[in-house]
Amino acid sequence: MNIKTIMMLGYMYGFLWLRRNMLSMIWLFSTPFTILFLFYVVAGEGALITALIGSYIMLFVNAGVGVIGDAVWNKHELKFQDILVASPVTVFDYIAGIALAEIFFTLPGIVVLLIPLILYQGSFYWLFTLVAVPTITWLIVSAISFYFSTYVPNARNGWQVGVLLNLLLTILPPVFYPIEKIPDAIRPIAYLVPTTHSALLLKNSAGIIQLGTIDILFSWSYLLIALVTLTLLTINKAQWREN
Repeated sequence: MNIKTIMMLGYMYGFLWLRRNMLSMIWLFSTPFTILFLFYVVAGEGALITALIGSYIMLFVNAGVGVIGDAVWNKHELKFQDILVASPVTVFDYIAGIALAEIFFTLPGIVVLLIPLILYQGSFYWLFTLVAVPTITWLIVSAISFYFSTYVPNARNGWQVGVLLNLLLTILPPVFYPIEKIPDAIRPIAYLVPTTHSALLLKNSAGIIQLGTIDILFSWSYLLIALVTLTLLTINKAQWREN
């Protein structure tokens, strides 16, 4: 792992891009903050913390999904990936660099939502989950996104896959609504989605729901196992080199 390479990629595609294109923040704030506003208007203050948690998770998912767009653009339009393949840069360094770039780009939105969430309560476990759960979620989604990006034929399809992945990870699963709303017959499907466990852990930590010790351990274990499994899958099976 080359830390310098990862940081340079992160700076180039994340911080530098945001500094030169401030209007891109409109896209950054649009979806999660629109949903947050609608929740507040429709459901009132009682649903505000749930909406904040959902929007917070969505920002990290957006950061992970954003890997698809940059990776596909670099591969097919700029041919930048071909240059990296011929260099000492490893596939892990490239994935980590692009993922870090997306977090740099998303950082203003994360800070805006993080402030009221920190003020909501000050317990150590709450602050720990606010950092650990979204970070693991971002890494999982980044791994999934890069894997798919290497099989997408062009940039247009890349953005389409990104929109679909965002829908499957943030809108359909119980991120913004209680998991009890899902019929029992199909609820096991929801538990297969990593963001379901991310939302459950944060909602439990906030006191919105009450999970048993076994359920909490299961959700943490599921996220960690998914992170390791998907990272290894991506490093070993992603189409890093052209056949």
